[in-house]
Amino acid sequence: YFVDALIDEVIQALMKTYNYDESKAAANFYTGGYQIYSTLDPNVQKSLESVFTDKAYALAGKNDAKLQGSMTVMDYQGHIKGMVGGIGEKTENRGLNRATMSPRQPGSTMKPIAAYAPAVENDLITYSSIIEDKKRTYTAKKWAPKNWYDYYKGNITAKYALQISSNGVPVHIVDMLTPTASFEFLTQTLGITTLTSEDMNYAPLGMGGTNGGITTKESAAAFAIFGNGGKYYRPVTFVEIYDQLGNLIVSNKPAPSVALSEDTATIMNHMLQNVVYGSDGTGRKAAAYLPNYKIFAKTGTSDAANDLWFVGGTPYYVASTWCGFDTPQG
Repeated sequence: YFVDALIDEVIQALMKTYNYDESKAAANFYTGGYQIYSTLDPNVQKSLESVFTDKAYALAGKNDAKLQGSMTVMDYQGHIKGMVGGIGEKTENRGLNRATMSPRQPGSTMKPIAAYAPAVENDLITYSSIIEDKKRTYTAKKWAPKNWYDYYKGNITAKYALQISSNGVPVHIVDMLTPTASFEFLTQTLGITTLTSEDMNYAPLGMGGTNGGITTKESAAAFAIFGNGGKYYRPVTFVEIYDQLGNLIVSNKPAPSVALSEDTATIMNHMLQNVVYGSDGTGRKAAAYLPNYKIFAKTGTSDAANDLWFVGGTPYYVASTWCGFDTPQG
C-alpha cells in the first residue's frame, strides 16, 4: 500500500514537472530509470502489515461483508513511515488504498482539530475554561446535539469535556468560532481536501458526522501539529527524484506552515493526554500498550459504530487508524 501511494505521488510530480498528462507520466515512471528516495521505514511497514494480515481480524459482517481498515504512520515532519489500506492479504497492485482513497466520517477525532484547537488558538477557551454541558439548539431546525452518555453533566472544564468526548461542548465551541472559521481551519490550514461544503455545519464539525470524510493520511498529518509545536507538514511518501544521469529533478521536502502557536500545541497535547490517562478518558486502554511513552490521542465513533478511529502520537510518530466496513452496516 505504501508503494501504491508512492507511485501515485511520483506520477503526479512528473505530471507537474514535465507538463505530462497522467498516461504519459505513468509510462515515464516505469521506463525513465529514476532513483526515488522514499520516506518508508521498513520496520514500521512490517509491523503494520503483520497486524493487518493477521487472520484474527478477518471478521465478517452482514451479507459476508469483510471488516476493513487502514492506517497511516508518519513522523513530525510529514514523512510517511508506513501505510496499510486494507485488512487481509493485498491481492492487486494500485487497487483500492483506503488510507488515501476512502474518506470516512471521523467521529469524535474531529473535535480536537475542528473545535478545541482553533478555539484555544483564538483565546475563546483555555485548558481549564468552565463550559456548561447542557442542551442547546442550533440552526433553523432547532437541532440539538445529544451526548453518547445520554445526559448533560452541567459545568465541566474544557479538558474534561474532551477527555469524556462530550458532544454538546465542542458543538458549542464551533458555534463560538463559527462553522466557517472551523471549516477553513480544517481545509486551508490543515490541508483536508476531502470534506465538502455541506460539512460547514455544526454536527459535522462538532461531532464528526460528515457528509464527506477524512482519510487516515489526512488525519495523521492534522494531528501531528499537537506533537511538533504547531507546525503543519504536507504528508509525503518521497523526498527526492533523480533521473538516470543523477540529476535532481524533483525535491519534495515539505516546508512547514504554522497551524498553531507553540503554546496552543502544548495545551492541546496535554488535553489529549487526558484522553489516555484520565480516569474517564475514552482512550485509556491505549496506555497499557506503550508504557514507556506518553501518548496523546483521541478516539472516534460514527453513528451506529460504522466507523471506529484511534488517532494519536508518541514522541516519535503520529498515527491514524480506521476500521469499519466499506459499505456502512448500520
